[in-house]
Amino acid sequence: GGSFMFNDVQSTGLSFGLFRLTALANLDNEGQEKIMVIPLGDETKAIEITTELRALGRKCIIGSNKMSKALDYANAKNMDITVIVGKKELEKESVTVKDMKSGDEKLVKLKDLKKEFSK
Repeated sequence: GGSFMFNDVQSTGLSFGLFRLTALANLDNEGQEKIMVIPLGDETKAIEITTELRALGRKCIIGSNKMSKALDYANAKNMDITVIVGKKELEKESVTVKDMKSGDEKLVKLKDLKKEFSK
């Protein structure tokens, strides 16, 4: 936050980071897997994926764009699945889906993502 002058008018600003806002999200849906989408780089595709998963009725948040920080948070909040949206994955038109309980990872094509999470 802060105070500043804009067009000779005293103004005040306040900002919350995306990661902090997701930390405030209610993630307690009984019996439903908790999913975190991790953007590595540009968040545009991660936001699209999150919107698509939510449209399927899935509980989903966007994590930090720093892998270790996001995975630490995912572990602390007992996330079931992380969807990693990185440059290498996007070059293959895919994302990495990681089961946080078993540690298993698989590459899923973007076109198959809806089918993967409709199970």
